Amino acid sequence: MQSVQDFIDEYNLKEKNGLSFLPNVAIEAFGLIHFNAIGWPTRIFNPNELWRYHDSQHESPKRYRRYLNLLPNITSQESRLLKQASSIIYNFSKDYSFPYFSAGENALTTAFFQFRTILKYYPNLNKNKIILEIGPGSGYLGLLLALSGYKYLAMEACQALYIYQSSLFEYAFGNEYDNGLKNRNIDCQIKHITWWDFNSKNYHVKNLSLTTCNHAILEMTNSAFNRILNVIKRSAKNPELLAESPGSNFIGSFLKLEKYIKDNSFSLSSPSKGIYIFKISDRPGVFLSLLKKLSRKLPNELYTLFLILNKISIRL
Repeated sequence: MQSVQDFIDEYNLKEKNGLSFLPNVAIEAFGLIHFNAIGWPTRIFNPNELWRYHDSQHESPKRYRRYLNLLPNITSQESRLLKQASSIIYNFSKDYSFPYFSAGENALTTAFFQFRTILKYYPNLNKNKIILEIGPGSGYLGLLLALSGYKYLAMEACQALYIYQSSLFEYAFGNEYDNGLKNRNIDCQIKHITWWDFNSKNYHVKNLSLTTCNHAILEMTNSAFNRILNVIKRSAKNPELLAESPGSNFIGSFLKLEKYIKDNSFSLSSPSKGIYIFKISDRPGVFLSLLKKLSRKLPNELYTLFLILNKISIRL
């Protein structure tokens, strides 16, 4: 097993080399604009810093209770899965000598709700095809999916989170994990793709079934979102992207992304509160019900003018 320090050094070197082949627009697209704006630490330099990302971004007790309330009637099978995942996360924190040991209950609870959401809207996913996650955070959704037998691919642009996810996945899955740096092109249960390889010309995901991006869409640049839609459109016969929460509205609302949604022939709908689904459509655009919700604060006259000028395709 490669040491974490060696992996950090290898990642930094591969990223530096990868950047030399990317145009400025691609580098700018996957700049971490939200994290950088709030001063969130996006890089680590030694293994002693891993603990910061163990239960990160979901530490709020209010958020934890909210997600607990969204998880009624946990089945015995789900209980076994949660016990298995929490045991791995706890032992990982212990074996890596974190300042505190925990099962990452805040991030794991959120991930479990996302796991349930995927199975709710896509109950017949083929386990031999890949679920791609953009911006996995601590990586616990990927852990739950892979433990449940789904093939999983993570794309992470933040160096610190990539290192944390990779360390966890290798700890949990050993040789069934591919860290994405060696271009082994082998069939594994769980894999990583680097953000610079994701940006390579004509990149596509083989056997892609579903893409998910949670708490991140409105925290990335418009061009990054456009690139993601472009890749999944090229990769799947019926490409769909599922989002549980779009993030902190750093770039504004989905209306800011309307052009890219339409240009890539996607439609956007919201089947329930906080859940957003992008799918290929012969009438691309934002659904009327969602558009009204997003534009609620606009004066009627301005809202009407906006629709006319942008020629938004509305579904009644």
